[in-house]
Amino acid sequence: MSNSPHIIIIGAGASGIIAACNLISKGFTNVTILEAEDRIGGRIDSRRFNDGFIDFGAQWCSGQEGNSVYELCHNDFEFGCTGFYDTNGFVGLISNGSRVDKQIFGKLSAVRSKIEDMIDEMREFKGSIGEFFDQKYNQELESSEYDDADEEMREMVRKLWETEVNANYASTSWYKISANRYSQVVVCEGSQDQTWRTSGYKTLFDIIQKKFKVEEVLKDKIQLNKKVDHINWDTDKIVIRTLDRHVYQADHLIVTIPLGALQAHHKLLFTPMLPEKKIKAIENIQFGTLGKVFLEFEEPFWKKLNNNFKVCAFLWTPEDLDDIRGTDKEWLTNMYGFLHLDGFPYVLETLLGGNKMKEFETYSDEKIENDCIWLLEKFMKVKISRPIAMRRTRWLTRENFLGSYSYCSMNTAEKDVYPEDLKETVFNDNGKPMLLFAGEATSSKFQGYVHGAIDTGREAAEKLIAYFEGLKEQ
Repeated sequence: MSNSPHIIIIGAGASGIIAACNLISKGFTNVTILEAEDRIGGRIDSRRFNDGFIDFGAQWCSGQEGNSVYELCHNDFEFGCTGFYDTNGFVGLISNGSRVDKQIFGKLSAVRSKIEDMIDEMREFKGSIGEFFDQKYNQELESSEYDDADEEMREMVRKLWETEVNANYASTSWYKISANRYSQVVVCEGSQDQTWRTSGYKTLFDIIQKKFKVEEVLKDKIQLNKKVDHINWDTDKIVIRTLDRHVYQADHLIVTIPLGALQAHHKLLFTPMLPEKKIKAIENIQFGTLGKVFLEFEEPFWKKLNNNFKVCAFLWTPEDLDDIRGTDKEWLTNMYGFLHLDGFPYVLETLLGGNKMKEFETYSDEKIENDCIWLLEKFMKVKISRPIAMRRTRWLTRENFLGSYSYCSMNTAEKDVYPEDLKETVFNDNGKPMLLFAGEATSSKFQGYVHGAIDTGREAAEKLIAYFEGLKEQ
C-alpha cells in the first residue's frame, strides 16, 4: 500500500501477532510491534523442558467448533489430549489416605454437569456462581437417590469443584464470580483439553505466520524489550515513548497490553486520559492469577495407583482442612490435584487459583517442591523420591502482566461493565480511529481464552482495514 499509514501494535502476544499478520497480508507495510518482553508470545509462554516445551501460560486449546485457534491449526498440527474427562484415568484421593468411591463420585459429578447446563437460570441469577452452585447442589441432593453420599462426602466434592472453578477462572473465590456473566462466556463444542503435546502453545505463532505468508516480513516488524511508558494521543499523530526513551509516531495504535498491567499504569500511561467508560472497564473487570507447578520424577510412581493414570483429584476431610488452615501449607488446598503432562512420561503438573496466590509467588522453589512432595505422600500414602526437576510460575509478580487472565466478578456485574467497553475504539474529533484495544479481556464471548485474544486482534485489524477502504470510497 502506497503511503501506508504507520500502525503500531503494543504487545506481541496472540492478539498483537494476529492483528499484524492481517494488516500485512492486506498490504499495510508500515506496521511496528513494540513488545516489552525479550520474546514474543505474551501469556503464551512455552519454556524448554528436556526434549520439549512446557507451557507456563496458556496451555490447552479448549473446544473446536468456533474456536479460532483450532480452526487455524488443526490441519497443520495433531493435538494431544490431557484426559481430564477420561473416567478410566481418574483417581480420586482423600486426605485420610482412602480412595473416593467411583460410583458415588460419578453420581455427584452428574449433578454438577446438570447444574452447569442451567444456563438460562444462571443468566437470571443475581449472585455469584458459588452461591448458584450451592443452592442448586443442595436442592438436587434432597433426592433419596443420593442417600449413599454422606454429608462429609458431599461437602468434600463441593469443595473440590470450588477449587477447580477458581483455577479455571484464576479467581480468588467462586463467590466473587458473577453467575450471570459466567453464563455468557461461550464454551466451544468439542474436546476441552486438547494439548500441544511437547511442542508448546508457541506452535500457534509458527502456524499463523506460515498461513499468512509473513514469516520474514513480520520478523522485521517486531521490536523486543520495548516497554511503552507513555502514549500521547492528543494530536492527529500518536506519540509513543518507551522506557529506553525511544519515541515513535503512529497514525493508529492497537493496544494489547494485559489487563493487569493496564490497571496498574493506565492513569499515567495515556495523555489525555482515556474516556471514562473505558477507565471504568479497566478498573472493574477482574484480572486473576493461575499458578502452575511442574514436577519431573525418575519414574512414574502414579501408575501404581492407576496404570492408565491421567489425573488425580484431592478431597480434603473437614478435620484435615481445619488442621492445615492458618499454616504455611494452606496454599496446597487450592490445588485440584495433579495431572500427567501429555507427552512427558515422567512429569506431573498441578494448577491452582484461590486466595493464596500472593503467598505462593513469594515461596522459594525449595518450599514449593517440599510442600508438593508432602502433599503427594499424604494423599497417595507412598514414599516418593525427590523430583529431578521442578518448574513453577509467577504471573502475579511479573511486571508486564501482573496476573494471568480476566473474568467478570460480582463487582464487574454490579458496575455494569462489559469486556466490549474495554474493546471500544477511541476516536478523535474527526472520527479517526486512534486507539484500538484487543486481547482476551476485551472478548465477552471468549473472555480468558486465547481464541478470544485471536478474535479481538483480528477484529482490531479489520476495523482499520475497513476504515481505509471507506476513505478510498469518499
